[in-house]
Amino acid sequence: APRILGAITPLGGLCFLAGWLILAWRAGAVADTAD
Repeated sequence: APRILGAITPLGGLCFLAGWLILAWRAGAVADTAD
C-alpha cells in the first residue's frame, strides 16, 4: 500500500498542478482574445 500511495501521490499532485496551469492558461488566452 505505501508503495502505491507513494507512486499515486506525486502523480496526483502533478495532475492537479497541470490542470490548474491549463485553466489559468486558457483563462489568459480567452482574455487576450477578448481584447
